[in-house]
Amino acid sequence: MRSCRQSGRGDMVTAVVAARFMMLRRARFFLTSVLCLTLSGCATVPDLGPLPAAAGPTPQIMPLDQLIAAAQGGRLTAGVGEALVARANRLRARAAAMRGPVHDPATRARLAAAIARGVGS
Repeated sequence: MRSCRQSGRGDMVTAVVAARFMMLRRARFFLTSVLCLTLSGCATVPDLGPLPAAAGPTPQIMPLDQLIAAAQGGRLTAGVGEALVARANRLRARAAAMRGPVHDPATRARLAAAIARGVGS
């Protein structure tokens, strides 16, 4: 009795077996996917409670003309202007303080010496 390899049909048999194997893999993947989707559809949705209340009233949509007219009315008072100037001065002072060196001279010298020695590389 001759085997499939000896009769010359070995390549054809191998191709058929490979095709059937791929069909079974695809079918198994498809059935697994359908099963997972079906089971996830049966899950109960947890009760999350009511939605949190808004922080303020719902904003109203206004025509652009009304918004421009309200902005041109000028609602700044002398007190508001002085408060803005004071805040700007405080922010400028904070920015000036941040422009200085980050490390004190002793720490900078220690770091420079460590870099010169090659520590950490």
